Amino acid sequence: RHKAEATEPVHIALVGKYDLQDAYKSIREALSQAGTYNDRKVSVDFVNSEKLTDENVAEALKGMSGILVLPESESRRREPQPCIRCGRCVEVCPMGLEPYLLAAQGEMGLWEATLNAGVGDCVECGSCAYTCPAARPLLDYIRLSKRESRKL
Repeated sequence: RHKAEATEPVHIALVGKYDLQDAYKSIREALSQAGTYNDRKVSVDFVNSEKLTDENVAEALKGMSGILVLPESESRRREPQPCIRCGRCVEVCPMGLEPYLLAAQGEMGLWEATLNAGVGDCVECGSCAYTCPAARPLLDYIRLSKRESRKL
């Protein structure tokens, strides 16, 4: 099935504490894939839980087909630790890249090195960051590298 073939819309409210959309990317992608599988076009609308009140909650969630409420522990980023060289990010990368290397090069500002290592091939699925036991912000550095390497 293809995303382009999905026609019927489904609106999902993603209620969380943080406005960082990247923190919820894997959830948004999973919902989109589930929608595609069921021939639905999923629209995910972020709702900041800290701005919800008894007075505005009905209006904020009006018209939603579903509501996904994330507890703070699920939406908060853990404190990053040094890379432990476990290789999990490499194992899960669908493009066969080395996310730990791209992130390290990006962190050091080595934009040309990231280009040579294939940063442009990254599809930004977030699997590397999700599986990293050290909570390294791999995807953040990869995105930064992609953005900066375009300027070369």
